[in-house]
Amino acid sequence: MSFDWVTVENIRQRAATADTRGQLWGEPDSEDRALFHDWKRQVGHALSSRDSGITFIQRTRTSSWVVRDDCPWAIGYIAFTDNREQKTGGWKPTYCVHAWSIHNDKYSSGNSNRCMKTSGNFDTALKLAKTYLRRPSPKRLAGVSHGVLQKGMRNEFEKVRKGANATADKVVDIVTSVYGANRNNNKRLYKELKHLIDMGHEFLDPTFKSDVAAMVLADETLGTNTIDNVPFYCVMMYESRDKTVFDVVKGTQINPYNADLEESHIRYTEDMLPEDLTRKLAVLQMLDSEDFVDGVGVCAGHGVYYVLAD
Repeated sequence: MSFDWVTVENIRQRAATADTRGQLWGEPDSEDRALFHDWKRQVGHALSSRDSGITFIQRTRTSSWVVRDDCPWAIGYIAFTDNREQKTGGWKPTYCVHAWSIHNDKYSSGNSNRCMKTSGNFDTALKLAKTYLRRPSPKRLAGVSHGVLQKGMRNEFEKVRKGANATADKVVDIVTSVYGANRNNNKRLYKELKHLIDMGHEFLDPTFKSDVAAMVLADETLGTNTIDNVPFYCVMMYESRDKTVFDVVKGTQINPYNADLEESHIRYTEDMLPEDLTRKLAVLQMLDSEDFVDGVGVCAGHGVYYVLAD
């Protein structure tokens, strides 16, 4: 099982609801809770000495999410619990670190423990926390909600494709297949009709001329909307040291289902952000999450935007 990316906003809502209802589940004894709180304090000290903006949000009575000010998703959680699948021999809690960067080959890909390491030794567990509870690279974060962009682009293309088919149906049986492949099955007739329009031919039926012109325009529009090597930027906006910061990762939507993200990124402050990104972000910030705008991009929520390049 891949790491379950949970937004900090979602976590805070869960914690607030649980606190209100008194339902932070699990009833470990007081000794377990005391050991966990000491463990959390030490982990917090270790992480804060390396990175700023580290905080904890309670998950259960003996586990807490680890979040950062510069990341809209939790980077993992720590716990003091018995995480064994078969709890033979009674309750045996250990120190647990669950993080996006852990790939524990002891477990199958469908097991949530694949993203966890445990130890009964305090010092060893502390080293695990320092090693694995770190900020993901901007490229990794850019890929977390990239499906929102793909979905928006596919939906936009589908609208254009259906419009092209509707106009063609009024003239001739021309059907476009998915995402721009095999456009204009009846190419010979289409080319002849387009040539007549281009030459200014006067059709006997004026409405037929209008239908042919609309069909040609729709087909040309469809040709410019194929999802093929479309450049975009993933922009992640957050607050750092009382300033708004933008981490920008460049990517290419290779086809409707696959994209390539660059390893490197550029970090901008608000006054240094390129004008084209500033302009398009202003549009996307007024929209609801996952509302796609052709030629602009989509807001993925939680300060993450996918901006189509000019």
